[in-house]
Amino acid sequence: MPQGADFLEFAEPNVRNFVMRDRNHPCIVLWSVGNEITDVETNYNGGFKKLQTMVVNFKKYDATRPITLVCHVP
Repeated sequence: MPQGADFLEFAEPNVRNFVMRDRNHPCIVLWSVGNEITDVETNYNGGFKKLQTMVVNFKKYDATRPITLVCHVP
């Protein structure tokens, strides 16, 4: 199995379930695709592609809220 195959297989169903479950909560003002994800911070192991996949999936199921990612690279 190629590296990252699990991510690509489960990214959309996980985001869909998450958004569909929580999108009507009044406290949801934006979505976060992650926090301090080393793969994205350094583009290791296709990190930018993973980020793009997550953003596309969030927008697919809720295009009304902003999407953020927290990264701190010293």
